[in-house]
Amino acid sequence: MSESFFINGPVCDTRYAAVRDDELPMSVAARAFVEQIWREAGPYLDSDLREKATRQWRSAYWELYATHALLRNGVALVPRVLRMPRSKGPDLLIHGSRVWIEAVTLSEGNSDVGERGLAHAADSDRTGFKG
Repeated sequence: MSESFFINGPVCDTRYAAVRDDELPMSVAARAFVEQIWREAGPYLDSDLREKATRQWRSAYWELYATHALLRNGVALVPRVLRMPRSKGPDLLIHGSRVWIEAVTLSEGNSDVGERGLAHAADSDRTGFKG
C-alpha cells in the first residue's frame, strides 16, 4: 500500500491522534511501525479500516496487527480484492480453506445497558455458557 495509514484532519479517538500527531519518541516509533505493517497487511483488510481507526483506534489497530502477525507467521490470506463479496463478511479469509477470522476487541459497551465500570451477572441459561 502506497498511501499512509493515517488520515489528516480532525479525529474522535485521542489514541489515534497521539500516534499520528505526537512527536514523542514513543509516538514516532509507533507511527513508523503502523505505517510499516499497513504496507504489508493493507491489501487483506477492509477498505474503510483507515477511517474506522479515527473513531475506534484499538479495534482498527488490532485488526491491522493480527493480519500482520498472521502474514509474518506464514499464514496465506486472501486479499480483499479477490474475496466475494469484497466489503462484507469476517475480516480475514485463510487461503485454500474455509477458515474465516474476525478480529475483535472489547469496548466500553452499550451505555444503555447497566452502568459503566460495573460487571453484571448473566443468566447462563440464556447465554448458553455453563460455569
